[in-house]
Amino acid sequence: MKNIAFARVPRGGVPLLVVLLIAGTGCVGPAPSPKAEQAVGDATGLTDAVLFVNEGELEAARLPETGELSLQEAIRRAVLQSARLQERLARVRIALADAEQARLLPNPILELVYRFPRTSGAPDEIEVGVSAQLVPLLTRPGRSRSADHTLRAAVSDAVNDAIDVVFVVRRNYEIARAFDEFIQAVEGRRDLLGRLVSVAQERLDSGEGTRIDVTSLRAQQAELELDVLDFTRERQDARLELAHLIGEPESSANWILESRHPLAPLAGSDEQRWIEAALVKRPDLEALRWEIEALKEDAKLAGVSILEGAGAGVSAEKAEDWSIGPALSVPIPIFDFGGARRARAEAVLLAAQHRFTDQKRLAISEVRRALATSLALQTAVARLRDTVLPLQQQRRTEIEGVYLSGQADITTLILAEQELRLAQVRLVDLEQKAAHARTALERAVGGPAAATRVETELHGSEPGDRP
Repeated sequence: MKNIAFARVPRGGVPLLVVLLIAGTGCVGPAPSPKAEQAVGDATGLTDAVLFVNEGELEAARLPETGELSLQEAIRRAVLQSARLQERLARVRIALADAEQARLLPNPILELVYRFPRTSGAPDEIEVGVSAQLVPLLTRPGRSRSADHTLRAAVSDAVNDAIDVVFVVRRNYEIARAFDEFIQAVEGRRDLLGRLVSVAQERLDSGEGTRIDVTSLRAQQAELELDVLDFTRERQDARLELAHLIGEPESSANWILESRHPLAPLAGSDEQRWIEAALVKRPDLEALRWEIEALKEDAKLAGVSILEGAGAGVSAEKAEDWSIGPALSVPIPIFDFGGARRARAEAVLLAAQHRFTDQKRLAISEVRRALATSLALQTAVARLRDTVLPLQQQRRTEIEGVYLSGQADITTLILAEQELRLAQVRLVDLEQKAAHARTALERAVGGPAAATRVETELHGSEPGDRP
């Protein structure tokens, strides 16, 4: 230790000095237990699927190339196989190590100086000192609190990434399933047109029909073939993306996806209740809250920066006799008074607070938009499925009967066929969009578990259920 001043003090003063130093550091409890995997499981509903993998490579039993893949299994595999989520869980362990490190007292520094005698026969000169850095001692409670807040923010970040995984998987699963339904609907219309072509050709051969009827129907067949090719290409792209998400990018992705189940109507449209839940449950907001708390502690500690390099301890010196006493090394604030460091810490804190405000506004906007979209699409799907599509099917059947009896031309039948096909494809498209909007609402409010809680509360507070 440099520039140590020695003073002779009674030996009883040394233990007193050590006690005062340790007492000045304050009481610090153990680091909090993060339980990141449990938090991820609670937010996604996959309590038995989330594990931290200690190896760098994620391995799991591969799905059969042509087996069944349910939505729940796709979500489970994606969460388990997400390398980004594993990175977040590793960062939780980094933050936990930092929290434990912040609680440790600094190692004492032993200094030993031996000076050769200047003249023969002169006594040896020996200096022995034990010291500890003051700043780590004085800031230990504050650094521990800051590290704890950072640890909790890391857990919230992991939960946020897990919810993102669920959101992306559900969206891609819905897209892949929608293309299956598109292709099925178009192939059904193609088969029907094939039968109509046969009828038109027979009528032409018998002299009752016209060449234009056959040509028009075959033109419709060709257009449907192009539709099938386009839908098949887009379906394969969606399935390959899904294979990537579940950790099997080399799979042929020829799974059998589960059939679409009609979405249950939203329990209620109380926008304020959804917003309140989002502001409380969203993990990205929670992570920013903990980050702000950590930065507040850092801002408080910035004022101690002028003591950086200070040390305190006990030093002994031997010339002819031993002398012992406390030693203190403190920087003299001539050039640096710590103002710049305090200003920087306060600016960083202010930036985080503004970022939190922006994220909170974004959360409110996302909830409102997702809720409005879900309600609108819910109404549109019901009207198209229950009213428009049955009428189109009835009209198509009636016109076909009239055409087959020779009382209508092919143009009327083709138009009815096109309108029915468009209605069927539009229903699939609206159902897919409605499912995506519902998923977006779940994401905006803080995950599937948070959305379920809100719907349960709203269902219990519907006007008909109130006393």
